[in-house]
Amino acid sequence: RVKFAKGNDNTSVKGSIAGKAYHDYLLGAKAGQSMGVSLITEGSAYFNILPPGSNDVAIYNSSIEGNDATNIRLPASGDYTIRVYLMGQAEEEKTPVPYMLSIVIM
Repeated sequence: RVKFAKGNDNTSVKGSIAGKAYHDYLLGAKAGQSMGVSLITEGSAYFNILPPGSNDVAIYNSSIEGNDATNIRLPASGDYTIRVYLMGQAEEEKTPVPYMLSIVIM
């Protein structure tokens, strides 16, 4: 679960991912708020933003739309999932790919 320091509307998390694994980050938000997510990576890492109750249907897919999601209007209240994953050769090689996610809620 992603936590914000008291009084802050943003945070960052670092990690590393390899192979077909994925990392999920849960973030509670309210309908009508805006979310921004940026992924800094040294490889073919991407992220999806999944709305509450979804296991695989994303409202944002960075492999298509880019690794900087800005001003994503949230359609429902609840827990959103930011799912980091690999694609292509990086997924097949199983070599760890480091990344940093920057997340903001307004």
